[in-house]
Amino acid sequence: MVRLSFFIPICLALAGCCDKSNNVILVQNNELLVYVNYNEFTEYEFPFSSFTNYQAFPDFSFDAEKQKNKILITGDDSTLIIKITDDFRKVYYKNDFEYLYYESENEYSSDIETKKNLYFCGKISVNDSINSFLVLIEEPDMYYDISGSVSRILYVLNYKNHQLTSIIMLSTHMAGVDTEITIITYLIDMHFSQINYSFTDYCMYQSIEGYIPIEEIGDYVKIKKDLKVLYLSLFVIDENGFVKPINI
Repeated sequence: MVRLSFFIPICLALAGCCDKSNNVILVQNNELLVYVNYNEFTEYEFPFSSFTNYQAFPDFSFDAEKQKNKILITGDDSTLIIKITDDFRKVYYKNDFEYLYYESENEYSSDIETKKNLYFCGKISVNDSINSFLVLIEEPDMYYDISGSVSRILYVLNYKNHQLTSIIMLSTHMAGVDTEITIITYLIDMHFSQINYSFTDYCMYQSIEGYIPIEEIGDYVKIKKDLKVLYLSLFVIDENGFVKPINI
């Protein structure tokens, strides 16, 4: 369910983050979250043994383009994380026929596939019983042969007792000829807020007038000229390592 989110502290704190466009309003839509909770035992080994003692790199925002702490992941750990994240996407998009068709039509050549890089970007502590590891995947996108452009996806993999409990796609950046997909997640008081800044050449954000009848929001906000909608998702990671969306 899509909800307007005007009078909550998180939205007020995020108001200064929406610098990609002036005159924006945040509209909640948790359906845009990309995550999977693993409620049953998974067969994956634990790929972060060498990183468990690394100091956490806390940050207010998680932006795939601006990760400063990057340690290249290689060898068996790299292979395992690729399998985990590939399986994650298959589970999440299992009923999305358009996405599966896109994937099958745009399989990378072996030469491009070898240019995929994985980075460990830190361990964050959002719950005393959970270990959360940031992983950045950089890979050539569909325009690589023309422009050399690279897509970046930042994941957080959550573990309890070395068992995978959930994966969340925190941030993405994919730039194409007529499309830019940019998603950034912010962390405020152990609550995650994800904002979708994506646009295409057909539609940059969305006009508030075309989204909600003015008479339905007239009591909440004064409509400004060219006011645009940015979609906001809210969630936490609970004591079991599961993602719990928050509806305001």
